[in-house]
Amino acid sequence: MNRHTQSATVRVVIAGQAEFATCLEIRTRVFVEEQGVPPELEEDRHDPAATHWLALSADGPVGTARARRLGDAVKAERVAVEAGYRRRGVGRALMEAIEGWARQQGLTCLMLNAQLTALPFYLGLGYQAEGAIFEEAGIPHRALSKSLKAN
Repeated sequence: MNRHTQSATVRVVIAGQAEFATCLEIRTRVFVEEQGVPPELEEDRHDPAATHWLALSADGPVGTARARRLGDAVKAERVAVEAGYRRRGVGRALMEAIEGWARQQGLTCLMLNAQLTALPFYLGLGYQAEGAIFEEAGIPHRALSKSLKAN
């Protein structure tokens, strides 16, 4: 992997049952190993019903995310990018895939809880911060949302 390349060419696909284990491996590396999230909090009861995405580069899987439908909205969760691929467009590709999927479903709003360190990334994608800072899995977060209605 070339860590000096500014952008990664990635393809984002909806992960099927066969790819789900790969999604969990990426999440474990990012959230449990890097950030110290307890393993029992990382994998939860929402995984079976969520739609999962996998970002693939020429090097293999480099990112993942999941989304859950909540009424006429969707909640993006567990957005995780391998360390060597951050700031190279992988997170943007994952979020664009979720937004496109949500629009196809006729959903009007995308919500997420972002770690404060990722707040500039999401604000740059057009998300709006809401409410006060709160703690989730021992990490400070802010709630964010974005309208998916056509302008």
